[in-house]
Amino acid sequence: MLSSRKRELSVLTQIFNKEENDAVLLYGAYGLGKTSVVREFCKDKKSFYYMAKQASELQQRLFFSSEVRSQLGLDYNSNEYTEIIPNIVNASSEKFVLVVDEFQYIVKKDDSFMKTVIDLLKNSDRKFMVILISSQIGWVGSEMPNFMKNNSQRKMIHAHRVNEIGFVDLVQNLERYDTRECVKIYGIIGGVPKYIDRWNKSRTVKDNVCKLILSPSGILYNEVDRIIGSELREQAVYSTILYALATGRNKLNDLFAYTGFSRAKISVYINNLIDLDIVEKVDSFETAGRVNTKKGVYQIKNTLVNFYYRFIYSNQSALNTMSEAEFYDKYIDSDLNEYLDRYFVKVCQEYLMLLSKIGRLPVKISKIGSWVGKQGSIDIIASEDSGRTIIGLCRWKDRTVTYSMCLDLFDLMGQAKISADYYYLFSSRSFDEKLKREAAKEPRIILVDISSL
Repeated sequence: MLSSRKRELSVLTQIFNKEENDAVLLYGAYGLGKTSVVREFCKDKKSFYYMAKQASELQQRLFFSSEVRSQLGLDYNSNEYTEIIPNIVNASSEKFVLVVDEFQYIVKKDDSFMKTVIDLLKNSDRKFMVILISSQIGWVGSEMPNFMKNNSQRKMIHAHRVNEIGFVDLVQNLERYDTRECVKIYGIIGGVPKYIDRWNKSRTVKDNVCKLILSPSGILYNEVDRIIGSELREQAVYSTILYALATGRNKLNDLFAYTGFSRAKISVYINNLIDLDIVEKVDSFETAGRVNTKKGVYQIKNTLVNFYYRFIYSNQSALNTMSEAEFYDKYIDSDLNEYLDRYFVKVCQEYLMLLSKIGRLPVKISKIGSWVGKQGSIDIIASEDSGRTIIGLCRWKDRTVTYSMCLDLFDLMGQAKISADYYYLFSSRSFDEKLKREAAKEPRIILVDISSL
């Protein structure tokens, strides 16, 4: 199991070992391994698992009761949750685990489910644990609190969000590839365990993209349509906005000028995409140079969605008239390095955080981010509580990080009104000789090439 998921397994175990009965809400985007974690957790425990469906209230209860009969051998006449769930909890003398996957499909139509669960948590003499799983992030944030009447009930539900895995975990699962190839993969499918599991480690990056994403038989060929269409209506509007974001139109005014939609409409749709973890607002690292900060910037957060709208969406006619390999060479390969700049910054930030965690960094990082200025961006600002700061420069597409790039960085630091105690300069390839000489004289300048990552 991925190390990040082992941490989540530990969270479930700690809650299970408590004396009182508890419920856990495990939520996060589709494909992040939520169900796999729960399956591993339940291996040595008495448990019942149900995957809720999009169905009518009555049909859902009939499916639920049928699973109870099949898995636990319990038989009774009622199909009401008020009767079924207490019977499940009482089915074993050992502490029991009740798991309901995509549980929102039940509670959206039937409030008796959550009422029964909460009443049992408060009043049952039996020891049990409830695990509720959901892939609808926006719904969990906006609607789930409505199903619990007060704070005492809300405290019974331990909400734990499952996020994508980091670059380190991806590398550990794709050991065949060198670091450079892993950055490419990270910028194409992100840290989604389901996608990583489908990646054929014996094939090249290009071959995997062709087989998994570009081929009509590929498992990820229609994945973006599923991500967008499963939760959102008016997919044409969302796709227009996402294409605009993927091609660099990242402010509200840019989107308004490009799409022709009203600013109010764009704001609503952007917020819906944020609720679903598809888009994010870029928060610039706070410095004294606020006046020079570029505000109101958005970007696509979901990596596969970003890749699709950047390279495939507008070129689908070509994809249908040439081979996948030809399409990759013509429409993806030439622009991939520029696209990967942003993901290289993420990798470098994770690298610094890891060094800080194990005590191999001169600064104990408490806050890290990027500064987005009107004239350019500072890739990394990392500071500790005392105020000591690392400034980072990350260059993926450029073959060489040069001394003149550092001079540009110093200019941006002036606009941001921030100073540095250390400089970490990251290159996917090499550094020029003048920069190497400066780094040799100045211990505060640290050069990091991709092999170190």
